[in-house]
Amino acid sequence: LLGPLLVAVCDELATGLVVVDLDLRIHFANRRARQFIDSADCLLEQQGVLRLRDPQRQAEFEVSTRRAAGAAPGEEASRFVLRLDPVGPGPAGCLRGCRLALPEGPLFLFVISDPRSSRTVEPALLMSLFGLTRAEACVAARLFAGLSVEEVAHESGVSVSTVKTHLHHVFEKCEVGAQSELLQLLALDLVP
Repeated sequence: LLGPLLVAVCDELATGLVVVDLDLRIHFANRRARQFIDSADCLLEQQGVLRLRDPQRQAEFEVSTRRAAGAAPGEEASRFVLRLDPVGPGPAGCLRGCRLALPEGPLFLFVISDPRSSRTVEPALLMSLFGLTRAEACVAARLFAGLSVEEVAHESGVSVSTVKTHLHHVFEKCEVGAQSELLQLLALDLVP
């Protein structure tokens, strides 16, 4: 399905990627996805098929995939998100899926968000990539690590208003309009 170069690139990503067909048979899973499947108690591979351990979530997964298969690529229905609840204690993950329009038939790309992975990014990297000041980069990095605006202000010893000003500058430089968009941008594999 993928050439060796693309497989090597995908294996370096910090995000889990899985490609399945309509029957949820796995055609490709990068290194991070394999690690998540092997270690998580919510997602598994059974005889080459991607499955969720929770029967209710599995039914949702199958319905969402079938619905996406019938949608035109790019339509809202061709994409979906499922929460990956662990069987035991621990944070939930997320499985984002989208239909890929290929001549071979419908395939689906799933992006796995693992809440157990370390979610840090170096401010120096953000400064280099986006032209942020050190203060702006520190605010973005702390938000990405899961702190609230108020917690960033307290931890930094500045006012909430100052943090919001830095955040506004970060939005402009990163060309995003909201904190959720910023966090999505930072989650696009800036984390090793």
